[in-house]
Amino acid sequence: MSAFRFPAVFLAIAFLLLAMPAAALENTAVVNVQRIMRDATVAASARDQLKAKQTEFKEQISRQETELQKEDQELAKQRTILAQDAFQERVKTFQKKAAETQKDVQAKRQSLSKAYNQALADIQKKVTDIIQDISKDKKLALVIPTSQVLYFEGSLDITDQVLTRLNKEMPSLKVQF
Repeated sequence: MSAFRFPAVFLAIAFLLLAMPAAALENTAVVNVQRIMRDATVAASARDQLKAKQTEFKEQISRQETELQKEDQELAKQRTILAQDAFQERVKTFQKKAAETQKDVQAKRQSLSKAYNQALADIQKKVTDIIQDISKDKKLALVIPTSQVLYFEGSLDITDQVLTRLNKEMPSLKVQF
């Protein structure tokens, strides 16, 4: 009797698995989040602001490095002229300034990173809200990122709808540095 139950249970499970996808597909959609983050006007706006701030920071850092190099060269020239105590005092001052410059560079990097992460989070929150709204309107039970799907029917893709709404509802974003 147990030999009979195994094929019956197996057939029942197989039947359920075959029947489920058709029903599940009616309430399922996919969305290409990477494409949205690449093509959305708000994402381009945020990238442009971040690049501009990064360029500004690079220019500031370059000026600071040039100034430090000049001071270092001047300090090297003064090594033989100044008394040992006076020279050591200037070396300490120079090292302190170099350390402050390094801290400034690190702070700028952190500022860029924090601004990028916050902008990304704001955009992703809006994308999620739009996906939820579309899901309610279409009575979708499940929306899956395309990165998690091997194959899908094109009619299940709501990426264009999400992208259109995002461009309309959030055309730009002021990145906070």
